[in-house]
Amino acid sequence: KQELLDDHAPLEWLAMFASTQHQKLKFSLSMHPLASQDMLSSLVRDEDEAVRSSVAANPAASQALLEALAFDSSPEVRFAVAMHPASSESLLLALGADKAVGVQVAVAWNQSATKQVLDALAKRKKSDAMKEAMANHPNTSPGVLHGLLREASGAGGWRYRSIRVLIAGNPSATPQMLESLIDDWSWEVRLALAANPSASADLLQRLAADEDPSVRARVAASDRVDVIVLDALAVDAKAEVRRAVGRNPKVSVATLEALAKDRNADVRFAVTCNPSTPQALAETLLQLSSRDGHPDARREAARRSILRTTPGSTLADRLALRIAEMVKQAVQHCRIVVSGEHVGLDGMVAPSEFPKAFEWMGLVPDDSRKSLDRACKSKDWLTRLAVVLHPKVSEAQRLLLASDSDPAVAAAARLATSGVQAQSVS
Repeated sequence: KQELLDDHAPLEWLAMFASTQHQKLKFSLSMHPLASQDMLSSLVRDEDEAVRSSVAANPAASQALLEALAFDSSPEVRFAVAMHPASSESLLLALGADKAVGVQVAVAWNQSATKQVLDALAKRKKSDAMKEAMANHPNTSPGVLHGLLREASGAGGWRYRSIRVLIAGNPSATPQMLESLIDDWSWEVRLALAANPSASADLLQRLAADEDPSVRARVAASDRVDVIVLDALAVDAKAEVRRAVGRNPKVSVATLEALAKDRNADVRFAVTCNPSTPQALAETLLQLSSRDGHPDARREAARRSILRTTPGSTLADRLALRIAEMVKQAVQHCRIVVSGEHVGLDGMVAPSEFPKAFEWMGLVPDDSRKSLDRACKSKDWLTRLAVVLHPKVSEAQRLLLASDSDPAVAAAARLATSGVQAQSVS
């Protein structure tokens, strides 16, 4: 029964166990992303605080349920409500005055907290954890950030390096705050500064001369850095900096051609993967990387092969067509070819064999639930696409990926979801 209530469980199974008195089953039901409001409501007064906490943390919990749990006797339950992204401003204001400090801190970490909520928290006595949460929040007002920065930079400021790191990376920090941190003794502060989307081109140019190579590499990876700065960093003594330049789509073709001859294999491979690299040069570099046994060469070759097989105006169009074919079990095939590999996937690959192809590419190591959950959070868009196509992907995982930051993955998930729904209706 416990196994029946995983993320793959259909709604009718959930309804069957809605009135269960078995504690483990109730816990599974309380955290299930597809549980109905009626099911969750029946668990709001459960004697087990772990069950109530799971209801409060459930993405499907309604505002009414969150309000019912906001004044629960258990601080763990109130903590879960304070962290819930759907908690209203009035609810967060009330929880910001909670007697449990941990609940107050949870409110400050909630990305849905408004400026009004954070201003109210700033008037209270702040623990170090609260200061860090407020230094990180994009809705914290410049006045509050300035006060935190002044305290973190004053006497004993060495204790508050983490606060300076968070303010340095906060897009709401003013240019004056960012300017004051450019000579900070901590390289981590300067690294966060280089990654801040509000950092000006002038600030990045000055950070390009930083003594720490990781800071220079982060500048080289920025989409706001000037091309002139990238040209200068292309001859940096450290390979990690040159590699970051090689991956930046803003870099000039002349610089890419120079980096294609770099002595470091990872730098050359970075040029291979850069969308601004001329196709002929990229193909030549990929062949050389495959011959030299570069660990990522096979994946890059497979990615390029997939994108070449179906014409379309955009990457999202091509992949959307590909997924539509798979869902509808169309007869059209795709080609996944990697030179030198013979594992039954060379030549024509049917849509039904996509999961096998992705596993062969090393994107999804196995079909366990934990593996798929990890793959859902991968930084690699192809890995997340592999989850969408996986035969054991849950509806909850597919729904999550339907709002993926990558338009191709999101389109694929939406098409796969609609295809499954259409099949179930028919």
